Parts: sequence; structure tokens; C-alpha cells
Amino acid sequence: MNLIVYGTKYGSAEKCVDKLLGALKDPTDVCNIQKMSGIDLGKYDTVIIGGSIYMGNIQKEIKTFCSQNLEVLKSKKIALFICCMQTGENAYKQLENAYPKELIEVAKDKKVFGGEINTKKLGFFDRFITKMVSKASNSGLPSLDKEGKASLILHDNIEHLASAVNS
Repeated sequence: MNLIVYGTKYGSAEKCVDKLLGALKDPTDVCNIQKMSGIDLGKYDTVIIGGSIYMGNIQKEIKTFCSQNLEVLKSKKIALFICCMQTGENAYKQLENAYPKELIEVAKDKKVFGGEINTKKLGFFDRFITKMVSKASNSGLPSLDKEGKASLILHDNIEHLASAVNS
């Protein structure tokens, strides 16, 4: 049995989890770590952990979950993902920094799922920063459309992680 533990700020990670869930063969429980605690990992063979990167960091609840359950997690089949708007090497550096080194080393697969921005969902400060950063030519972020949206969800990476877990 699988467990997906994830954190999200504005919904991108949740959207990716929904797609991942549809590609997994085995029964899978899903836990938004920001809404649940005290997860019993004993009944799961595989644990998929993910979250969104915001201001360079994954959700603190994901970090806490990983550190508090490190020894148990190392004994499981593990897969890791992040959602972020960076691409290429920068995105994989964020993934490496999001999780304890011990989990990175034992993970069956690690993927960057990309992300999306919808400025209508953001608070004032986040909306302001996002618009400023997206206008910078060297930010690596996509330009926002006229509705204030941009999407870089990497559907192939979601499918590849599901295939690794299914094998």
C-alpha cells in the first residue's frame, strides 16, 4: 500500500498529487500534512513525499515529518518530489535542499513536477513579489499571462515517478 504525504501553499502540489494518484496502481492513501498529524507509517510499503517550494524552502511540516520519521522512512520504498517554478539544474538543487540527505540517497526516484502561479490566489505581498520576479529577464520564471497565470507543470515527470513506484 502507498502513502502520499504532501504540503501545498496555493494548490499546485495538490493538483500534481491528484494526477500522480491517478497513475499509481496500488491502493494509495493521501495526507495533506498541513491538515493531519500522527500518521501511522507501519501499514505502508511505499511513502511518496512532496511539497511546494516557496521562497526557496519546502513547507516546514514536510521537513518536520521527514526528520521525525527518518529511520522509519529509510526502511520503506521512498519517492520524493517538489513543485517549483524553477527549471533545470536550479530546480534539482531545490529538490536536493528540500529533504534530508539520507532520504535523497535511498529514494527510489526523485522528480521536479514543475508548478503554476495564479496571482488571484496570492495575498498582496506574494502577488507583488511574483509580478516583480516574473518581469525580471533573468529570473528563469515564465511570464504571466494577462490573467496573472503561468503553468510549468511537468506531466511527464509525474508519470515517470508513478512508473518508478509501480515497478
